[in-house]
Amino acid sequence: MIKSIRELFLLVWFFLGICGCQLNLSTSEMGYCFDAGLDEVQNRLYIAAGKAGIHTLGVDHGQLTFISTFYDAGYYRNLIIHNGTAYVADTDRGLVVLDITGDIPKPVWVQGENQGTGIAIEHNLLYLSTGDGNLDIFDISLPRLPKLIQQVDNFDQPWDVWVFDGIAYVADVNKGVEIIDVSMPSAPQRIGSISWDPEEPMAEVIAGEAGFIYIAAGKHGLVVIDVINPGIPASTPMGQAINFGKELGEAAADISRK
Repeated sequence: MIKSIRELFLLVWFFLGICGCQLNLSTSEMGYCFDAGLDEVQNRLYIAAGKAGIHTLGVDHGQLTFISTFYDAGYYRNLIIHNGTAYVADTDRGLVVLDITGDIPKPVWVQGENQGTGIAIEHNLLYLSTGDGNLDIFDISLPRLPKLIQQVDNFDQPWDVWVFDGIAYVADVNKGVEIIDVSMPSAPQRIGSISWDPEEPMAEVIAGEAGFIYIAAGKHGLVVIDVINPGIPASTPMGQAINFGKELGEAAADISRK
């Protein structure tokens, strides 16, 4: 899962074709690529590619080398790399955990029947937005044996989530952004929300940094929200359908649209 704005731009750059050109791979071989995660210890880039599974690439001074492609089942949508493990939001199986210490990822835990859409980790807690309108909260103190500890419901179409300092920001396609205080994960509380279009906010991909969240929102482009006070989110002057962000927003949103 994208953890910073730097990674958001890296992801857009990657899916504009740089990787495919370097590796000489066809679109059919790459599949429908949704997300990328970088393992800075092993210098490897992992690509969640829907029904194509997960691609593993070596990274060396900007050069990419193909290592492997793994697919077992499901639909690999979003992922995040954490402590030698890949956590995947799978739209058919919910949360999937992969051992990535070798060249070929190995599944070590699968949630089962659920629709994973977005994923985030803070400390030893993992947050999974789901297509059935929930935010699942897992304890990953045992990294390869997640334990579901709470579920926040009553979202509409949550497609992504970003978490910082005990606050979860959920991108809901039909509602905008909903803000959840998860500082007590066993008792999460809704504390705010914001929408830039009452009918079609199209909030699909979310990342954040330094008191702001950034939402790829389809036709609205890149929407920027001030969350220095999370309970009172506010659109910045850049936050309404900015022209320079439109192509970026649509490109990033297209990564997760299916």
